[in-house]
This record gives sequence, structure tokens and C-alpha cells, in this order.
Amino acid sequence: GGRHCAKAEKIARVQNRPALEWIELGEKETADAIDLVRQMQGDCKSRQRALSSLQTLSFEKEGCRVVQWILQHEDKSLVEQVAACLQGRVVEAIGSKWAIFVIIKIIKMLKPAQAPFVIQELRQAGPRMVRDEKGCRVFRWLLETAGKDERVADLIDKVVMVDLLELIMHKFAHHVVEKVLEYGLVKQKKTIVSVLLVKNVLVVAQSENGNFVLEKAIQHSSEEDQLQLVSAFLRVTSEWAELMRSWRGSMAIRAMLDLPDGLARQACSEEVVNQLRLNGPAPRLELEHTDHGRRLLDAAGLGSSPDIAPTGRQQEEEGDEGEEKGAEDEEQEEEEDGGEDAE
Repeated sequence: GGRHCAKAEKIARVQNRPALEWIELGEKETADAIDLVRQMQGDCKSRQRALSSLQTLSFEKEGCRVVQWILQHEDKSLVEQVAACLQGRVVEAIGSKWAIFVIIKIIKMLKPAQAPFVIQELRQAGPRMVRDEKGCRVFRWLLETAGKDERVADLIDKVVMVDLLELIMHKFAHHVVEKVLEYGLVKQKKTIVSVLLVKNVLVVAQSENGNFVLEKAIQHSSEEDQLQLVSAFLRVTSEWAELMRSWRGSMAIRAMLDLPDGLARQACSEEVVNQLRLNGPAPRLELEHTDHGRRLLDAAGLGSSPDIAPTGRQQEEEGDEGEEKGAEDEEQEEEEDGGEDAE
């Protein structure tokens, strides 16, 4: 088992794949997995029996881990055959509590050309899978592992880029748009920035989900598009006081303050200082009472007083922010475990 995983991990590194969580099995499960591998390496009837078993196991709590373990095998031809056990059932698998981990493992271990049915079936399902709580996770892994692959890029063009405004604001789909900004094509990032500018950056900055997309756009778009976004904010400085008070709005300002040194970053920093000077000591004191306010002051190079306790209302606002971040962390941890909770 250990040598098996070590070799597979080495192959993943050579292929420049992301860091992966490796499934380890108990003695009995390992023996079952090895037996299935032997069947897959046998004659046609043995392979058919094994594939039928693998398909069934994929939808089971313990069985999905056995399938994932086999998908870590160093023989990529074998892995492709095992992955094909879910061909025709990708959408069903994504909706399964356990089989989704098998789909994610397939994406992690194989290039899109080695498991083309995954992208084909996602394309057939359409944008609804981007809005789906589990479906969005599969799209995120596709982008993270192969965002610039021709097949993945075409899938994103057809099911994500067609209804961007709604997806940017959607509870689950906004995560996919963020991944496009991180790992997608330059033209896709530019399209997203254009939509943000048309919608109005202020509206997006204060929205429940779009603020995360706006932050990623500022961080990961081209220098030209970054300047456009910063310019849009600098045209509405009368609204900055409200943005700075809100943890959602302050995310965009912090992202601009974190840009590389240049005119855009300097202009943003000067505007923060200007807002504090124009409105007296009260705004700064209010910012120092909140975590997001202190982070904003630090990003602007203004520092903050660490011994000021937040008020009740501000604690409630920070709780909302923590709940949002906590939910994201929990989801990411579950994804990275790759089904570890099946134990």
C-alpha cells in the first residue's frame, strides 16, 4: 500500500498535478482492492465483473474508498478503465454522498483527455450543475487541476460564461467563477471583469456572494483589468466610508491595497487616508473595533490599536463573516479528505 501510493504521488508530481490527499485502507479493504485490481488485469469476463463491482462500491460509504485507492494505481491504463465504471452515471455520482468522492479522485488522477466522459456528461447537464451544491465542487476541481485544458476551457465557455451575472451572485456558483479567475483563460477572466463593471462594483462589493468574486477579480485579473476595477472604485469615493465599515465592502478595498506597488495601490491607500481625515476620529475608532476594520487599516499601512474590544453589533457582524468563512473551510476540508470521512 505505502509503495503503491508513493509511486502514484511521484507520478502526480511529475505531471504537475496539485497536492493530493492519499487514501489509505485497512488490511481487509486493501486485500479487497488488490483482488479487484487482479480481476481488472484478467480476462474480459473478470474485467466485466470487476467493473460492475467497482460501480456498486462507488456509491457505498466504505466502497468508495476502495475505488479511490485503486484510482491511485501507478498503471494509468488501469486507472482509466476503473474510472470508466462511472461512465454514463457522472451526474448521478455527483449527487451521491459517496460517489462524488470517486468523481473528484478521477479528476485529480487523470487528465481530461483520459476521462473525457466526465466533461461530456457535465456539458450535457448544463449550467444547473454549476449551481448545484455538489456540482460546483466538481467544477472547482476541474478548474484547479486543468483550468487551461482545451476541453475544460470549452466546458466553462458553454456552461459558466453564458449566464455570468446570475452565477456571480449565486450561493454555490460563485465558487466556480472564483476558480475561473484563478485558473481559467485570460479571455474568460476579462469577460468576468466586464460583467462586474457593467453590474456596478459597489453593488457587487456589498452583495452576499459577489463580493468574493470581486476580490478574486482584483487579485487575479490582468494589470489592465485591475486598473479598470480600481478606477471604477475611485469614481465612487463618496461611498467608501460605507464600504470600509462593512466586512463585505472592505474585502474589495483590502484586495486593492494588496496589489503590487504602483499608481493604483497608491491611489487606494491615499483614499483610505483621505476618508479617515475627512470624517474625524470616529470612523477610525469604529474600524479598530472590528477584525475586518483592523485588517483594512493594516493593509493601508496605518496600523491599529490591539486593545480595543468590539461592540455587540460589531461582534454580530464579525460572526456573520466567520460563519461564511467557516462553511468554506469545512467544505474545502471535506474535499481535500477525498472521502476520508467515510471511515
